[in-house]
Amino acid sequence: MAYLKPTPTVEENKLVGKVSDGLSVKLPTPPAAKATGQTGVGVTNGVLTWTAVASGDAGNGITIIQQDPQGNSQTLSITVNGKTIIASLATDGTGVITTTAALLKAAIEAKAEAAALVTVEYSGTGAGLVKDENVVLAGGFTLLTPKSFYLISHFFGMAMGDGSSGEVILDLEPAEYETNQLKSGDTFAVGAKLYWDDTNKWFTETAGALTLVGIVTQAKNTDGYIRFKLTNSVI
Repeated sequence: MAYLKPTPTVEENKLVGKVSDGLSVKLPTPPAAKATGQTGVGVTNGVLTWTAVASGDAGNGITIIQQDPQGNSQTLSITVNGKTIIASLATDGTGVITTTAALLKAAIEAKAEAAALVTVEYSGTGAGLVKDENVVLAGGFTLLTPKSFYLISHFFGMAMGDGSSGEVILDLEPAEYETNQLKSGDTFAVGAKLYWDDTNKWFTETAGALTLVGIVTQAKNTDGYIRFKLTNSVI
C-alpha cells in the first residue's frame, strides 16, 4: 500500500524552533539615521523639515522654538543656547507674525551656531507664514558598538553586533561583565549599585529616577574599567 503525504498546510510551513537561549534576545534595530522634526504641518508652502547635522543619537533632543515676540514691528532674530535654537519671529505694526518659512530658513543658515546644529528645508515656495510652536528632533540612531551595553525595547544587555542588519542580539545573562561605559567622576567601589543612564549611555552610581541594573564586583582600575554583576535585564 502506498502512503500519500498530505499537502502541507500554512501552519506546517511556519518556521518553528528556538529563537534565543533564554539568556539572550534578538531585537529589531532601526537603520542608522539623523534626528528630524517638522514645524508648520498643515500650512501651505510653510512646512519646515529640520534635520540634525550630527548623525545618530547626538542629534536627538535638539529643540527648535519658533517664538511669537508678542510685540509690534519686531525683527526676526536667532539665538542658540546649547542644543536649543530660538527663532524670535518678525511681526508687523499690529503684532501679526510676518516671518515666512523661506525667511526662517535663510536666517537659520546665516546663524553659524544654528547651522552647525541643523539643516532646514521648506515645502513648496516657502511663502507660508510660520507659527509660534516648538519641535524636539528625534529618531537619530547610530549603529551599535559590539560588546557595549544598550537598552532596547525594555531589554538591557550587551550587544553582540552593530545592528546593521536591522536586528541585534542582546546578551541578558546574569553574569559578570567588564565595561568602561562609566560616568566620569563616580567612584565605582566594590559593592556599589549600578544604574543605567540611557540618555548618556553610561553606568552611574547616582540613582535618581534611573533603573538599578547591577552591582560592582571589581572596582574601577587605572584603565577605567570595572567588573559588575548584571542583576536586571528587563526594564
